[in-house]
Amino acid sequence: MANLINNVGPTHNLSFEVGRTQALTKEAVQFTQNAEGNARCGNCSHFIGETGASGTCQIVSGEINSTDTCAVFALKPVAV
Repeated sequence: MANLINNVGPTHNLSFEVGRTQALTKEAVQFTQNAEGNARCGNCSHFIGETGASGTCQIVSGEINSTDTCAVFALKPVAV
């Protein structure tokens, strides 16, 4: 049986396989540009890049801006 991660947000419920090698499309993850609030790619543990700039995602294909968001958002751990 495949290992699954469930990301349940206020309006989203999406599961994906751990270790998947193919990135998901923006459409598949309900990608939204210029999101409001803290659920932005720049605050997501999957985002690769600097806050305030564009980068990439470990899960979603294509260029991603730090102000975008999607259904697989996962808040970065807070440093103690």
